[in-house]
Amino acid sequence: VPLRRDQLVIGAFLLRRDRLRTFTDGEIKLVETFADQAVIAMENVRLFNETKEALERQTATSDLLKVISGSTQDIAPVLNTVVQNAVQLCGADSAYILRIEDSIARLMADAGTIPEREDFIRYWQEHPIRPSRETLTGRVLLERGSVQIPDTATDDEYVGQLRATGRPRGHSTLLGVPLSRDGELIGVVVARRNIARAFSPREIALLETFADQAAIAIENVRLFNETKEALERQTATSEILRAISGSLTDAQPVFEAVVERAARLCDADMATVSLRAGDSMNVVAGWNMPPAWYSTARRSMPIDSGSAAGRVYVEGRTMVWDDFTRATGTSAMARKQRRLSGARSALAVPIRRGSEVVGVIVLRRVTVRPFAPQHIALIESFADQAAIAIENVRLFNDTKEALERQMAISDILRVISSSPTDVQPVLDTIAQSAARFCGADDAGVVVVGDGGDQRLTATQGGIPQVVREMRGTGRSVTARSIENARLFNIADMEALSDDEFAEGKEYAREFGYRAFLAAPLLKDGRAIGAIQLRRNAPGAFSPAQVDLVQTFAAQAVIALDNVRLFNETKESLERQTATSEILKVIAASPSDIAPVLEAIAESTARFCAAENATVVLVEDGILHPRASFGGLSWGVAPYPVDRTTVSGRAVVDRQTVQVADLQASDEEYPLGQAQALAMGHRTAMATPLIRDGRAIGALLLRRSEVRPFSDKQLELVRIFADQAVIAIENVRLFNETKEALERQTAVAEVLRSIAGSPTDVGPVLETIATNAARFCGAEDAVVVLVRDNELVPMGHYGPLPTLREVPLRMERSSVAATAIFDRRTVHVPDVLSPAAAEFTQARDRSADTGQRGMLAAPLVREGRAIGAILLRKSDALGFTERQIELVETFADQAVIAIENVRLFKETTESLERQTALGEILEVIASSPTDQQPVLDAIVRN
Repeated sequence: VPLRRDQLVIGAFLLRRDRLRTFTDGEIKLVETFADQAVIAMENVRLFNETKEALERQTATSDLLKVISGSTQDIAPVLNTVVQNAVQLCGADSAYILRIEDSIARLMADAGTIPEREDFIRYWQEHPIRPSRETLTGRVLLERGSVQIPDTATDDEYVGQLRATGRPRGHSTLLGVPLSRDGELIGVVVARRNIARAFSPREIALLETFADQAAIAIENVRLFNETKEALERQTATSEILRAISGSLTDAQPVFEAVVERAARLCDADMATVSLRAGDSMNVVAGWNMPPAWYSTARRSMPIDSGSAAGRVYVEGRTMVWDDFTRATGTSAMARKQRRLSGARSALAVPIRRGSEVVGVIVLRRVTVRPFAPQHIALIESFADQAAIAIENVRLFNDTKEALERQMAISDILRVISSSPTDVQPVLDTIAQSAARFCGADDAGVVVVGDGGDQRLTATQGGIPQVVREMRGTGRSVTARSIENARLFNIADMEALSDDEFAEGKEYAREFGYRAFLAAPLLKDGRAIGAIQLRRNAPGAFSPAQVDLVQTFAAQAVIALDNVRLFNETKESLERQTATSEILKVIAASPSDIAPVLEAIAESTARFCAAENATVVLVEDGILHPRASFGGLSWGVAPYPVDRTTVSGRAVVDRQTVQVADLQASDEEYPLGQAQALAMGHRTAMATPLIRDGRAIGALLLRRSEVRPFSDKQLELVRIFADQAVIAIENVRLFNETKEALERQTAVAEVLRSIAGSPTDVGPVLETIATNAARFCGAEDAVVVLVRDNELVPMGHYGPLPTLREVPLRMERSSVAATAIFDRRTVHVPDVLSPAAAEFTQARDRSADTGQRGMLAAPLVREGRAIGAILLRKSDALGFTERQIELVETFADQAVIAIENVRLFKETTESLERQTALGEILEVIASSPTDQQPVLDAIVRN
């Protein structure tokens, strides 16, 4: 009787009798019934086994998913679970997973017993994996899919991984399934049976499922590690920026942060930073360098191609060494340092200021492990940040040095003004300042007496030397400087000729100094003395130090001349007193010219017997009276720079002009004559204020009677004019230095705000708006961003409306919108002027806000304007070029802050999505029989 299942005969029920007796119809019917029951039993067993097998596969898959969700950082547990399941559920004697990178196979996990396991591993290490039919892995690479070798003994093409061992091939079955990521084959899962028994389609499908899950786990770990690495890089960058903002006067904390973060993020064993010092380089920071290595690195090393860092200085580019021991052309010192550090792989990145390499970051590994491209890019970004720190410190120190020099000059001027009869305090102050600000161990002043003798005053510093008379033989450096009226900057006294400077070398050996600088005190082209500086160590004084000493020399000449003039006559004493008073005002008013000009006008009128003294300055081609003293009405109306007035002619001709009777000057001074007739003065004289060969104004004196000024009075007026120029220049330099320091402070505040607000751009934009208004002479500042064709204010400072009630439309009638459209700064000094007729939106708002001057700088990111900084003020004077440059700097910082927040939020959002996926996978793994928790987790996330 046939056994049928779904009309298919799957067997038979056979009954036999050993005698001739046919079966009855009833017996046949009964046997057919038994056959049906047998089919039912067989089907039940089949269904049970299939259900059991499916449940085992489902359990294995769930276990694997659970391991995946719990191993976001470590792939090993996942791969171990895969090979164990392959052995248990696919009936394999052994299973293993190979990871393929650059044609090299690496064993990642294995289970069961792999014959000749050590020979297998050695073979993979020594033989690249290529597409071929000789090995199972090669066939998987060739066919880009699953491959089964039913019997390795009968497969003629199969050679196997053990061909190098000479062992005979036995009977076995091999199954290889590819691990793929984005179409790229990254590994192979292999299942092996020690006897020839082919894997079934279900077993192949199950192993392919395990391979897919392994690939997902590998990708998850890769994404997690990339996200973690990106976050670590961002954190390190923020920490370095914080170090930069907190170390404006010292870059050392930045270097320390750079080497530590660079080594940690790039998995380096050691790291150093070196800086250029002339033709040498000095190591300024190191991380984890052996103590013995520092014994060779503490001294300066020459910049040449013989070392890793030196080669970067020479070639000016990033250098990578996969294996240091194979590098050629290294110097003996570099080889010694390499041995002491044990470095094998190295990366060296230049720190640039402009096109010049000012430093080098070097990372080292003690094993041969080449640095990846992302590591190189990261260290190059750290090098840029180190360059910013170096430049910040340089700018700060330059500003500080300039301010200290200005203070030194002011101190000397103050001493000059307080010692009109005694030159010694002035010379002592000059010597003290020269030693202090020029890096000298000692300084002194030599003065030539009336008889030609040279007297060295008491020196200031650590090298003892008594006051003494010097012989003007020219065989010492100072004597030769005075004799030839030129400066000598000697790097090493020992290098001078014995015949030429025997006396000077004798002094140097006696008092123990090596470097020497002698700057003559020049008066009318003749040397009346010299300033000498001495230094114990050899090395020439820098150009900046030489310039400062020459400034001190000029002040010493002024002091000497002032005393001489004071001692000559009472009149000279009065003039010197007047000069001292003005200098005192100059010293007391470094930032305000008005008190100085008032003092000059008063002193000039008093000491030159004038009824009125007026200081006029050239501004925009017009002479504007800025200070006056005396009884005559001087008038406040500006007048043109031309030859129609006495002061105008003095400015045009750049020489002193005197008119005995201005009222009788006929047509020579028409405007001056009209002023004389209106104000009642007769004699007038004017001396121009000359700066850098250009007349910037005039000092005008007037008398109500015809009484010309004497030559001495004219000379005194010229002195006062020179002092006025000095005062004006001092105020200009002071204000420029102050303005530069304020700008640097504003930039530092914004950088500090950026570093302190990585997740919120609001405080940064508020800081930028505040600093923009504060340092750019604006009454109001607002930072706007483009949103849905409108300009939305994100940071504001000032009394004007914030534009939140009526946002700015993205139209060219708006100054800010025009800056965004054109991606350029737009400056409108007066929105109500005819030249600004196109800005109708700004003109309409002016009626409500009173705004006149406007300035808008676009925020440009990757060639696209995303917003603008808008400055407003009620006057129509406009903004200066420096204010415009500062606003553009603030705009760049705003873009950096916005970009930082965007990157931080994208990284956070990516991490949150990954966390959500992990949570859902965990619920799936823990609820294989109930879909409701899974659906709840999906909806919740």
